Amino acid sequence: MTNPTPETTISPKVIAGALGAVVGAGLAAAVAALTPELFAPLGAWQGVVFAAVSAAGSALAGYLVRDPLRG
Repeated sequence: MTNPTPETTISPKVIAGALGAVVGAGLAAAVAALTPELFAPLGAWQGVVFAAVSAAGSALAGYLVRDPLRG
C-alpha cells in the first residue's frame, strides 16, 4: 500500500481554522462598529471577548473540517 500524497502542504483543518478566525473577527468588528454600546458594559474585557469570538470561530471551523490524511 502506498502512502497518500497530500494535494497541498497545508492541512484543510488549518485553512478552515484561519478562515474561521477571520470571519469571527469580522463579525465581532462589524457588531462593535454598528452597535458600540453592546460591548460597553464589558469595559476592559472587550478585547478578551473579541479574541474569544475569533478563537471560537477558528476552533469550531477546524473541528468541523475533515482531513483525509490525518483521520
